[in-house]
Amino acid sequence: GRLVPLPITDCPRNCYSTCTMTVEVQDGRLRRVLPHAGNRATAGGPCLKGLAYVERVASPQRILYPLRRQADGSFRRTSWDEALDEIASRLQRIRDEHGPQAVLYYSASGTKGLLNRVGTAFWRLYGGYTGTYGDLCWPAGLEATRLTLGANTHNAPWDLANARLIVLWGKNAAETNIHQMPFVEASLEAGGRLVVVDPRRTETAERAELLVQPRPGTDGALALAIAHVLFRDGLVDRSFVDAHVVGHEEYRG
Repeated sequence: GRLVPLPITDCPRNCYSTCTMTVEVQDGRLRRVLPHAGNRATAGGPCLKGLAYVERVASPQRILYPLRRQADGSFRRTSWDEALDEIASRLQRIRDEHGPQAVLYYSASGTKGLLNRVGTAFWRLYGGYTGTYGDLCWPAGLEATRLTLGANTHNAPWDLANARLIVLWGKNAAETNIHQMPFVEASLEAGGRLVVVDPRRTETAERAELLVQPRPGTDGALALAIAHVLFRDGLVDRSFVDAHVVGHEEYRG
């Protein structure tokens, strides 16, 4: 069959690795998913879920057409024109009778690609909408981090290879963040140290110099104990916390 030039794309799953992939298409069908070295964070290629797109895109179980729920709970196939006309007529009726703010638009993170913002652009053309501040997905975690630590800034993923000490607290990167582990390995090979805090002995813990296994639900006490030692032994950067940390004196007391 005829091979087309290998296009470059990225994984659209709800995963922050957003792996860049080179895909091989033959006779209009996806044949292989290959790594793309241009993305330094995911140069090794996608995980098994990304590789499984070869089967997923050709699966007979894929939903390819609109389905309309019936009174008995079953679904019947409908046309795109019918589905779009139904949705458009309902949105137009709501806007005409109650105004555009009667529509609540809620979305989670999903893919963080460019298409993630298309929805907002549509509702602007609609005349507005009622939205939410953040959502219950990762933005909730980001907001908690911002309120606790300030700006959400971090190093480039590949800079982890230069770390002298890595602490993975409640994280099994070898299975849940496979793209991070090559940089952890590079750090260890250069003399870095790895500490893992996890009740379980995981694949990540096998690479750790120190594995701390607190009883589930007690890691808060461990964190407070570490903070106590840092203050007691003068290991806190006082000039930094005086300038940037609110309430550290009360916390220390």
